[in-house]
Amino acid sequence: PPPPPPPAVPASPQGAAPAWGALAAAAPAGGDGASRAGVRRALAEAEANAEARGLPLLDEAQAAAVAGALRRRVSLIQGPPGTGKTRTACRLIAAAVAAKANQKPPAKQKQPSSSSSGGAGGARGLPWESERVLACACSNVAADNLAQGLVALGVKVVRVGPPASVRPDLRPHTLEAALAKDTNLAAAQAKLDQAALELAQTRARSGG
Repeated sequence: PPPPPPPAVPASPQGAAPAWGALAAAAPAGGDGASRAGVRRALAEAEANAEARGLPLLDEAQAAAVAGALRRRVSLIQGPPGTGKTRTACRLIAAAVAAKANQKPPAKQKQPSSSSSGGAGGARGLPWESERVLACACSNVAADNLAQGLVALGVKVVRVGPPASVRPDLRPHTLEAALAKDTNLAAAQAKLDQAALELAQTRARSGG
């Protein structure tokens, strides 16, 4: 069957924030995805967080795209340059993180099952099993733009990739920087270095 039409978004006064309840109600239904209440709450939290940080709010088209993506298994967001696709993607990720944080743990955790109709969780809706969001981009510049937008929203980011390809202001958020701050890893590395030194000394004494 053909895909459902995009959700209709009620008009609001010029410059006013979108009506989150109406957007969530208009979002397409999904049996295994986030509930409408969950979408509404996640969107509201993401936008309130952005507003508190002095960031521009999404317009109604962008908010509708986020609401639809939160309720669909797969979504495609298109737009000409300069229409806020990166901002929309960052807000979508922030809302997904908020939705996961708001989710109550199930009484009994079930292992996700794969199926030919869409992998873990089936093809309907977006399952919230994962505690992380993986954001990929086709270039280092695009990945840096996503990371910058998420950092501005206060989302904890780990930028993966060669440090030399990451903008200097984002290098504190790289995987290498996170590992360098891990005291347990530093202690383990020190023990490994000490063991390697002792092994080398033992071999030198034995002539091996």
